[in-house]
Amino acid sequence: MFAGLARDPYDLDALTAARPSPPGPVPTGSIPPAPARRDVPWRRDALAAIPPPEYFAALCGVPVPPEGGLVRCPLPGHDDAHPSCMVYASTAQGWRCFSHPGGAVGGRIYDLASALDGGPTGRSLRGPAFRAARDCARAALSNPGAPAARKER
Repeated sequence: MFAGLARDPYDLDALTAARPSPPGPVPTGSIPPAPARRDVPWRRDALAAIPPPEYFAALCGVPVPPEGGLVRCPLPGHDDAHPSCMVYASTAQGWRCFSHPGGAVGGRIYDLASALDGGPTGRSLRGPAFRAARDCARAALSNPGAPAARKER
């Protein structure tokens, strides 16, 4: 199949005249309501609402502009010669180090607090490890300017 560019254009009204009219708008009473969102604790967590540039500065002591930006990765075991850690402005995006040994790492505030202690991130961060990361983040954010408390290793 090919287009005949030398031919006259088609008349759209003539092409669509034989087609039936589309149905009108759907009455609002026939649309079922959206299911209620599950009440997940982190959705109502005040720490989870803090923008990444703010919590990154509080947990790591690394200043980040409010609009976010690249910084040197502060995680242990990573001698970051060139900035490879992106701190985003929105909490939905969080932060991500793209050149961390062992693969990219990133996430939310709790992932950063855990990673700073060499702990798990993402879906692996739960139970006692999550509670320790949450407590570390709370302590750092309740005492701005002080470095986050880290476990002795």
